[in-house]
Amino acid sequence: YPNNKRIYIPTICNQCEDAPCEKVCPSGATYTRADGIVMVDPQKCIGCSSCAVACPYDMRTMLTEAMLTDGLFGTGELTPFEQQGYSRYVPGTSVKCDFCSERVDAGLSPACVSTCPTNPRIFGDLDDATSAARQLIERRGGRQPLPEKQTKPKVYYVD
Repeated sequence: YPNNKRIYIPTICNQCEDAPCEKVCPSGATYTRADGIVMVDPQKCIGCSSCAVACPYDMRTMLTEAMLTDGLFGTGELTPFEQQGYSRYVPGTSVKCDFCSERVDAGLSPACVSTCPTNPRIFGDLDDATSAARQLIERRGGRQPLPEKQTKPKVYYVD
């Protein structure tokens, strides 16, 4: 102090093209959609945590009953947001960012992209050379996290 700075590092699934979490899932609960989004089917998840161990980015969370009943503040009282959102989760299963797949299916951007007022995230088709995401990656030298893991993540970071 006073010469300090703050760096924010997002914690989202990197949507790997060669997803280790999918390879180790014994029940087939983790799968990749045709559009490349890595998903988890909570009805198939057996809660073994293999995916969490396999993820080199540590982006998997195993849900406990307490996480869904105690709420973010641990008071046992859920906020209206938690009451509305938590019903879609199954205790004892793995969860991860899925780029808000229900929004993507509706033609919208993920919630983190559309709600952040400073526009730090760009969502788009990396195979489309004219997409804003692809152009930004090329213009600013975007790089993938932990390239040495050879998972081919679809999330890029720029300076």
